[in-house]
Amino acid sequence: MPHAKYEHLFHNRRIQFRINSQGMRSDKDFSWEKPLNCFRVVVLGDSYSFGYDVNIEDTFLSQTEEKIKKDGKNIEFLNLSVESYSPDFDTCFASVV
Repeated sequence: MPHAKYEHLFHNRRIQFRINSQGMRSDKDFSWEKPLNCFRVVVLGDSYSFGYDVNIEDTFLSQTEEKIKKDGKNIEFLNLSVESYSPDFDTCFASVV
């Protein structure tokens, strides 16, 4: 849900989720037009790519983006992942019914 902020406890750590105005797990909004000389990666996935059990800066997407930017490349990861979904057909079907 756009602009959502919530948290949960995982192994005595407080995990915070912030959803931008576009419905992505991100601390920032993205321009609809891709910036020049920027490579965008759209990520579709489940709770692992969403980063359900870690804060946003500890997700593998944030870590990867930071490393690539340190190498001088302009990149943005657009995380469209949703927690509690699975590529398993039975799970997906059950959640739709």
